[in-house]
Amino acid sequence: MGLAPVEAKVTVRIKALGSSPRGQFVAFEEFGYSFDKAKVFSKIRVMNVWKNRYVDKVIEVKGTGN
Repeated sequence: MGLAPVEAKVTVRIKALGSSPRGQFVAFEEFGYSFDKAKVFSKIRVMNVWKNRYVDKVIEVKGTGN
């Protein structure tokens, strides 16, 4: 009895972009590909590590699929 292959719906990677001099804020990017929408995407977030919460809204870039 074999296993059926499963296709991922979204592939995501996370990359640290940088931090503030004292280490309170960290910027990182989530980027990847959505198979069901056939589009690439990127989300950039800034987190206040001391308070364990995001500083502002997500900066989001979506591909057009062309």
